[in-house]
Amino acid sequence: SDPDKPLDIVLHTQGGNAFAGRQIARAIKGHRARKTVFVPFFAMSGGTIIALAADEIVMSPQACLGPIDGQFPVHHLHRMIPTKAVLTLLDTKPRHRIHDELLELGNLCRRGIVQDHKNALDLMQGTYSAATANRIAHALNDGGFTHGYPVTLAVAKALGLHVSNAMPQEAIDIVRAYRRNRFGKRSVVFCG
Repeated sequence: SDPDKPLDIVLHTQGGNAFAGRQIARAIKGHRARKTVFVPFFAMSGGTIIALAADEIVMSPQACLGPIDGQFPVHHLHRMIPTKAVLTLLDTKPRHRIHDELLELGNLCRRGIVQDHKNALDLMQGTYSAATANRIAHALNDGGFTHGYPVTLAVAKALGLHVSNAMPQEAIDIVRAYRRNRFGKRSVVFCG
């Protein structure tokens, strides 16, 4: 596409693989012209990472973004555990009662928080002041919100994100038209 032409992106994702979200976000950030992300319904986790690369995020009244904090698999629990939860456990549990695997996971979590914060700052560079970008990155990454917390338009504004509610009907229609095909299977591709 023309690198000098504005880029409009309709984003509808539950999130997923953070690596994929970061790669898409970097591609968007590298586009020279104005970038606008439209979130008719939700862009959680990896979707929020993508949205941070935009000059403006347009959200409908019921739309939400989400925290970008890392999640690590804990296989014996069969679920993902937030970075902050692992670090809190390491800070409160006696060292002699912590399994080596958990200590290693804690090291990954400590590095992950720093890396995810830096990634968010890189994506917001040039669009937000350094202080605002830092505040937004801390709020979305440091575990103050649960991973599924809905960052609504009002919350996004309060955080300092460049958001508006000027949602065009066609962005909503696009998501509705492509969310299921005639065979009943999802046709909207989610990150991850």
